Amino acid sequence: MSDRVTRDSIFATAKEMPFACVMVPEWGGGVRVYSMTAAQRDEFDRETTRRKKKKLSLCVRERLLIASVRGDDGQPLFAADDEQRLAELPVGVAEKVFIASAKMNGFIVEEDDDGGN
Repeated sequence: MSDRVTRDSIFATAKEMPFACVMVPEWGGGVRVYSMTAAQRDEFDRETTRRKKKKLSLCVRERLLIASVRGDDGQPLFAADDEQRLAELPVGVAEKVFIASAKMNGFIVEEDDDGGN
């Protein structure tokens, strides 16, 4: 049996994006935090760069929640115009979801337990 993949098998995996369920008792239940596609991550990074150049608020937490939190139907739970309302949520609560999304989308890389050995 070969452990090599094919082009078709790689693209077939894109049909279902990975996600993690994050329990947020303060919100009355859990949310699904999805991985972004490469194109979505590129757009997120472009927007961050644009905001830095214009010296605007980066709103990284809020934009990451907008980009990655989805309902059971896979549709985004938040829209771009929810950015300000998300900014007004208690940081301790929103941070749980932000950290899960940051890990899922490669913003936070967890170190190996053995110290990388």
